[in-house]
Amino acid sequence: MKRREFIGKSLAASMALSSISAVAASSNSRHLVASPQDRARYLARMLDSLSTQFGPRFAGSQDYDRAAELIREQLDLAVAKTELDWFSFQGWRLLEEPIFYCGGRSLECYAAFGSQAPPEGRARGILVRQEGDTPFAIVDASSRQILALVNIST
Repeated sequence: MKRREFIGKSLAASMALSSISAVAASSNSRHLVASPQDRARYLARMLDSLSTQFGPRFAGSQDYDRAAELIREQLDLAVAKTELDWFSFQGWRLLEEPIFYCGGRSLECYAAFGSQAPPEGRARGILVRQEGDTPFAIVDASSRQILALVNIST
């Protein structure tokens, strides 16, 4: 099972927002942070919710909006007025699952949403090591022009 599928299925199973939603129904939130231990538990619940109930939260994605709404709900418990600040931006979205082949072998990959789209929607070339923040690039075999940047995590 791919990591993306595992995360999706795990998220679906844990979407019950039970611990956070139950707290959101209360109008007085002081009991949530009354002691250092309470604050630690509350923070752990919030971090757990943000890191397990939503997928990657790229700006403009549904998971971004859902996470922002969860944070707003929690702020509503503590302050008189909260509101979300909406913005627009230009970006691109995948039309299909990304595929990365290296040496004829398919590797699991994730596109960097919001980054520059590769020419003609695909990058086919040679994987080369480069200097800088992004250690690899796919370059055109003849022109050596960079078509896409590649980052590898383990």
